Amino acid sequence: RPLMPALDVSLCSDALLLLGAGTISSFEDGTDKATVAGNLYPGVRDALITAYRWRFTIKKVQLARLSDAPATEWAYHFQQPSDCLRICQMFDSAAAGANPFLEYEVFGQTIHADVTSLWADYQFRPDEATFPPYFKQLLRYALAADLAHSIVDSDSKADYWWQKAFGSPGEGGRGGYFANCRGLDAQQQPGQQITSFPLLEARMS
Repeated sequence: RPLMPALDVSLCSDALLLLGAGTISSFEDGTDKATVAGNLYPGVRDALITAYRWRFTIKKVQLARLSDAPATEWAYHFQQPSDCLRICQMFDSAAAGANPFLEYEVFGQTIHADVTSLWADYQFRPDEATFPPYFKQLLRYALAADLAHSIVDSDSKADYWWQKAFGSPGEGGRGGYFANCRGLDAQQQPGQQITSFPLLEARMS
């Protein structure tokens, strides 16, 4: 039995089919469309993940406080998680119903504040196997819109799949199937993955 292509390849292959461009078996199958798809896919995926606070992309963690003094006006600094794509909210308490904490600044991969403990809700990049069906379909449409220029050199197809994914220009990228996906995502139970860092201070590696 032939091996199934990886899901990222499969999603790009589906998008190419939507454009009438045939399929690919891998990003290294030697075809121009496979090379283009492999180069464009990570950016399209991550942009779509961070375009909205999808429940399946959220983790809540206590941040690791760094032991050295920050070179800023803040008293403490904390390491962002290595898999963080976007910070959504910060908290200075782990208590249920705690209000978001606003007195902090982000510098590179560190977060600076005057409190000794911080918790973050942040977006990470889940494995494609955990993407809900509605998000996979949205990703196919978004990929088709991006691939249309490079693969089939068609502005009309690019515009068609963009509007299919995100609605008319007047909707600011929040309409189309994206709007349906936001509604479906809102119906899901929170999918936060809770991870506790040790309370001991960490050093930057």
